[in-house]
Amino acid sequence: MNLSIAEVSRELAASHARLDAIAAGSHLAGTLSRFVRRLDKGLTRPPRVLLMGEFNAGKSTLANALIGREVLPTSILANTRVPLIVHFSERPALMLECREHRRHNLDEAALRLLSSETGCVLHVGLPVEDLRTFELIDTPGLASGIAHADEMLLDACRRAQIAIWCTRAAQAWKASEQAVWRSLPRRLHRNGILAVTGSDLVNGEREREKLDGRLQAEASDYFFGRVILAAADADELRRAPHSDDYAQRWQACGGHALDVMIKTLVMQVMDARQLSARRAIMRATARLVGNREPNAEAVAAEGSSAVAA
Repeated sequence: MNLSIAEVSRELAASHARLDAIAAGSHLAGTLSRFVRRLDKGLTRPPRVLLMGEFNAGKSTLANALIGREVLPTSILANTRVPLIVHFSERPALMLECREHRRHNLDEAALRLLSSETGCVLHVGLPVEDLRTFELIDTPGLASGIAHADEMLLDACRRAQIAIWCTRAAQAWKASEQAVWRSLPRRLHRNGILAVTGSDLVNGEREREKLDGRLQAEASDYFFGRVILAAADADELRRAPHSDDYAQRWQACGGHALDVMIKTLVMQVMDARQLSARRAIMRATARLVGNREPNAEAVAAEGSSAVAA
């Protein structure tokens, strides 16, 4: 029987209450109680969609198109090389995360940290309904060997469940891009989308078909799906969703196909979380009923894996 996220979350809350009641007298119960609380929080958190690619691959334009507004002013984007995590917030908010996961409001002091190697991630909160469904991570262009930037990119990968690789139509899916993508965790391949941006510059339908055929042969084994996208058109359209010909143009620019792929992957991630959560509840119950006292560190590690699903 398939349960909704809300139903599984209620089961977790009930399990947490039972475990809390006996936590004082059992080290295992205390460990499991903390694990179940983390699992419930991770279950309901929106999946994160990671945007990657080389410089000038259209990532920021695509980010704007996905949420229907400008994520950050160009003046800030031009002066930072840290990833942006964009999430839902009732009011616009901007914070800088530094090493050891410390966060600062973006004031003058934080801007100095941003220009150094201390700043790691910019957190952007926006009142955009789509961000209740998924959060967005926009990354700087590939660093080509800059150690600190490469480290931040890998950290962004660890925070994401879905990845979109942006590549320009004029030189789509170059060897340098292939090498980086293939080095990423296989879970991102399974949940990966190849977004070919700048399709409006492709010369005619025949050239478009040739491009799609080449990508089918060279890239299909490494992605869930691919879309050829006029990113600038998609950005413009998403800011004017009530125009008379919106649906037709959204389909033509590739925006509809991308929306469908993202929604499909978000559903798959949430389904996997539900399954992990239910299995975790069953294992926790079996351990307590059987009066087994397994290694607490092993239980915590198992919990971390389930939360990351």
